[in-house]
Amino acid sequence: MVQTARSEGAQAGEAALTALLRAFPNNVTLRLHAAAVWDVFYLLFPDAGEAEQARWRDEKKALLESARSAGDAACAQAAALQLALLAIRERETDRAEALLRGLPEQTLDPTMAWSQLYLERGEPQEAAKALQRRLYALITQALSLLVQLANTWVKEDSERALHVCDVYSALCEAFGMTDQGDGLRVEIHLRAGRIEEAAACLERYVETVLGPARLPDARIFSPWLDAPKAGRDAMPAEMRSALLKGLEEDAQYAALRAHPRAAAAMERLRGRAKRG
Repeated sequence: MVQTARSEGAQAGEAALTALLRAFPNNVTLRLHAAAVWDVFYLLFPDAGEAEQARWRDEKKALLESARSAGDAACAQAAALQLALLAIRERETDRAEALLRGLPEQTLDPTMAWSQLYLERGEPQEAAKALQRRLYALITQALSLLVQLANTWVKEDSERALHVCDVYSALCEAFGMTDQGDGLRVEIHLRAGRIEEAAACLERYVETVLGPARLPDARIFSPWLDAPKAGRDAMPAEMRSALLKGLEEDAQYAALRAHPRAAAAMERLRGRAKRG
């Protein structure tokens, strides 16, 4: 569907998504995945009109509401969480709170028990895979939480936000994840009026997003996690286009656009976008 949209346009992508949903009307998991596809449309077609974007939001909401009421507990909780995030974006805070309060606060994690069971059965490889799967999920969650924590302190305590960025980068380095911390540092320095530092961070950030993705540390995550193909981009082309659009158009980046080093970094992004 995404490939169809990318090569044939939004209308063809929508038709492919609709056809798939009609072919499997009782597949609740498919509805959740399909709801996420609408988010990709925003990246693929950033110049779409407000009416079209509003229709995509409505389609996503309808799929999530359907998944929430379908009876599958796991899917219902995942859908409720996504609906809460949508409500927050739309400033419907009471609805977001109601949805979040309806979610279980804690769930049991059987990972340790599974690993011990596999070891007891003489299956150390399966024990390792169970631990690796959970560790990878926790690391990616920790990285997301650190990004949100840094964003929380951007305005009020730039030094504390920068410290969180350093922790984020250290975690990426330790586990072999692509470090995009310089993207956060750009905004932190910019809000603090440190244009030179922001420009330097943007240079490094552009170098990162135009380069290959780092491969997760195989000594930690193999054999559970197959190594991605070498040469995979650190950031997909659609996200790079969205990044460039923001840098070119958002008022908060006006000072960066006037800085020679930052302008050169943006030109690198622009050049890659033209080459495809």
